Amino acid sequence: MVRRMPIKPYRPVRFWPWVRERIWEKAYELHAGDFQRSHGENPTTPTRRELREDGYFHRAKLIVLREVSREMRGRTSRDDEDLLGRVKTRMTWHEMKKRWD
Repeated sequence: MVRRMPIKPYRPVRFWPWVRERIWEKAYELHAGDFQRSHGENPTTPTRRELREDGYFHRAKLIVLREVSREMRGRTSRDDEDLLGRVKTRMTWHEMKKRWD
């Protein structure tokens, strides 16, 4: 009898193509927001090369990958805000020292 390897389930969408598209969309949004703040007019559409050179692609990549990571783990930004709130309410070393004195 021949042993067959189990067949992996079909995944219709690969990870990077849709994430990369989301990164470009976010980069265009960031550029439009900055352009509108500084010029107050309708933004001209930049090329992808300009977005990379001006750092919008890198910023968008960080934002989108953070969002995707949260989505895949099932966390929301509200969970992170709660976590940050708890971290901020912790006493610092100087505050603890004052209590001891």
